[in-house]
Amino acid sequence: MSYIVMKNEGIKTFGLEERLFLAFSIIAISASLLASMINLFLELWIPLIIAFSVLLAQGFIYYLVRYRGWFKAGVIASIIIVNLLLAVNFFFNAGLAGPSLLYLCATFYFSVTVAPMRHTVFWLLANMVLVGVLGILSYSNPDLVVSYYENSQGYLIDMLLSYYVIVAIIFVGTIYIRRL
Repeated sequence: MSYIVMKNEGIKTFGLEERLFLAFSIIAISASLLASMINLFLELWIPLIIAFSVLLAQGFIYYLVRYRGWFKAGVIASIIIVNLLLAVNFFFNAGLAGPSLLYLCATFYFSVTVAPMRHTVFWLLANMVLVGVLGILSYSNPDLVVSYYENSQGYLIDMLLSYYVIVAIIFVGTIYIRRL
């Protein structure tokens, strides 16, 4: 998959990290759209708002990277926004029992795959601290965590969708990397 973007100084071909970012963004946009529809169907209103927020943010960041060439800023914005929204989602989507930790794991994979090598240790530590804080908060204050699943069918659908999205992200990243 080769992406080309027009810029003031002419045509620019995207490098590997930029292509990975754009591919991951398409997956995130598609998954957020699907999650929004499923949350609407399951009447999970707060997770719907969060999924739709990820859709809008990632769509806008995709535009900035793809058509404006703002790769570095787009990567940082994407990582921060998605992590913050997933942290909020954690408390409204069953905490440790929900899919948020899976998505945080995928966000970490995305972070270290597309971010500059000199930033990988930072993103590793940030991810580990965030997950640790979320786990400790949910353990010490169980009332902070809400589960809106009305039945086991909604929970199953949400967890399976989450798993499939994570596998797609790992698959795309691995295929791109193995092509080197």
